[in-house]
Amino acid sequence: MADLEKTLAQRFQELNEQRARLARANGPLWDKLRGLLRKDPTWAASVRRKRRASRKSRLARRVSVPKALQQKERVFLGSLGGTRVAPFDYPWTWKAQSGSPPPGGGVDVSAFANSGWMFVGLDTGWKNASSLSGRAALGIFFQSPSECLSKFSFWANPQVGFIWEEECGLDSVHTDGFIGLFAASYDWAGNFTETLVDQMISLWSDDSWWTSNSGSGDSSGFPLSANFLVDADHWYALWVWCGGHASGDGSDTFWSQALSGLHVHVPSISWQVG
Repeated sequence: MADLEKTLAQRFQELNEQRARLARANGPLWDKLRGLLRKDPTWAASVRRKRRASRKSRLARRVSVPKALQQKERVFLGSLGGTRVAPFDYPWTWKAQSGSPPPGGGVDVSAFANSGWMFVGLDTGWKNASSLSGRAALGIFFQSPSECLSKFSFWANPQVGFIWEEECGLDSVHTDGFIGLFAASYDWAGNFTETLVDQMISLWSDDSWWTSNSGSGDSSGFPLSANFLVDADHWYALWVWCGGHASGDGSDTFWSQALSGLHVHVPSISWQVG
């Protein structure tokens, strides 16, 4: 998956460059406003009280862990198809970070092929500016039984639980999260040939500067599906994947912090060809 990881690293760099451009554009206005407010002891005290209240509120929040559903492995008639359950063929994780997230913060990613669980946790911390991205995936390998070019579908209904929070006082902060399917083709020498599906369905996405914000959600079954053509000249990697991005500007008198947690359970991955 070196090609995918290279693409993700490029996307991460582009996000950081975009964030830097916005900071340069807004910097003169922000600096002037902060300079005026920093001289006002009432404002400074208010920001400190807000920071303490936000940290106290965060300690009481926990990410919702979805109930894991059990399914049976099967093959069905008609158009050839099947359902795969854990253990899956392939677990994968990726992460990137810049800046200085605190000890115990940063990026935490995991994927367990034997159980079907994935987790992505991001925490920029509130003392230093940082930018974080993480991905996790579980998947199977597929080889077409037909010599002809054939229509192919695959789908999954993972259980999802997530929580996110942005704490800020006149400093920019961002967090987002997604779930989706991913598919890639390889030749029989194992060389990557093409990305066929790169699905990322947003679970949340938020930017703040003036006030803190938070959210959470869960689903007992999040329907995902994709279609493409397969042939006998390639084999295919089929994933359910999830991930997110977070950035915060750290802390002085004015501050920001982004954190999120995303639990996903994949009970099965189904496919159909023809």
